[in-house]
Amino acid sequence: MGSLDAIFGPLRVGDSHWTLVYIDLRTEPALFCFLDPLGNEDKRIHSLKARWLRYVNTYNHKKLEARQLFQLCKNEYVIEKKPHSLQADNTTCGAWVMLVSLGHYNANCDASIA
Repeated sequence: MGSLDAIFGPLRVGDSHWTLVYIDLRTEPALFCFLDPLGNEDKRIHSLKARWLRYVNTYNHKKLEARQLFQLCKNEYVIEKKPHSLQADNTTCGAWVMLVSLGHYNANCDASIA
């Protein structure tokens, strides 16, 4: 199995709002970054970090190596707020998350893209 460097993906907040979670496992401790296309990171980031830790500690991740699972389960994450663009309206949060995710991937997971 290959090495796991980072995880990023869409996370639904509430009934219909999409946000992006990015976790960089290359750093020690790991970097936890939450991007909200409406700019509301400060209101949600700590509860989302707790939600993430519950997830990785609850589910059996059979596809991960023991070292990777240990790294995901530790409570040592640095929470960082990264600058980013905002969605232009009230309906495109899903498209925003996908475009920013592609930008992260193409920029080698550099979250400072706009």
